[in-house]
Amino acid sequence: MTLLSLLLALALPGRGASPAKPPRSRAPYGILILAHGAGQEWDSQVAGIRNAVNKRTPAEVAFGMAAPDAMQAGIDRLEARGIRRIAVVPLFINSHSEVMDQTRYALHLRATPSMVFIKAMKRLPPMVLHMAGMDFDPHKRVTIHAKLIMTHALDDDPLVASILIDRAKALSRDPSKETIILVGHGPVDKAENEIWLRTMRSLCRQIKEAGGFKNAWAATIRDDAPPPVKARADAALRALVKKAGKNGGRALVIPELISRGGIETHIVKILRGLPYAWDDRTLAPDPRLALWVLKRGRQAFTAR
Repeated sequence: MTLLSLLLALALPGRGASPAKPPRSRAPYGILILAHGAGQEWDSQVAGIRNAVNKRTPAEVAFGMAAPDAMQAGIDRLEARGIRRIAVVPLFINSHSEVMDQTRYALHLRATPSMVFIKAMKRLPPMVLHMAGMDFDPHKRVTIHAKLIMTHALDDDPLVASILIDRAKALSRDPSKETIILVGHGPVDKAENEIWLRTMRSLCRQIKEAGGFKNAWAATIRDDAPPPVKARADAALRALVKKAGKNGGRALVIPELISRGGIETHIVKILRGLPYAWDDRTLAPDPRLALWVLKRGRQAFTAR
């Protein structure tokens, strides 16, 4: 989903809300799940993850792209539950992006705001930001009394790989002739996009080995980048699919997305007219995502 459509999705009421006045907890820590949000279906998937995590560890969710108000509300709810240590777990594809950098700034984990993020936000009309409930202040930060640790995002975690392996196997007919093409959104910044691709290639290696596939390649579509950069990314993805289909080969295109919310339709549009296998299944819904959140939260305070 583009920056604009994500922001419009933020205008939906009741985002991030949890049951009123929860009992105070004696748990050693709580978890604040960060998620972009992208409409009712997308948000409901994340709410389901939060509910599953909350059965074992106090958990709240904050929707938005580095949105201080949403993060503040989630932190306040956890602190009201008696939580004094909070693991902030970003349910994002990669730990490197302008959104992650701005999030770190808002949480006092980075000294300066992300100029890439600020420039991207300034390209949007003020009315759009207002409609989304984001009168953007790049210097706004949260107030927190609990000890806070922010974890890595999904990156190339084996649990993520296991979900993608299942998605690939569901499309497969003859792995020895099939090439996996893992497609992600990707950030605006060129250097951070290279980090995304490096991480995605690690996932590709895990998928190829587990499924016995001929090849596995990675690509990002970079929807929020300037038009010339976006055009080159589109052309590169089409070239990979064409290459995979040569000499009797078959391309299996797997979206590395949290949930259905719009980006999957962008991939289909880019690949219009090309032969490939596709079922637009994303990482969610899958119970392993809740296990991943719990694991990240546990790791945050292990041996600390």
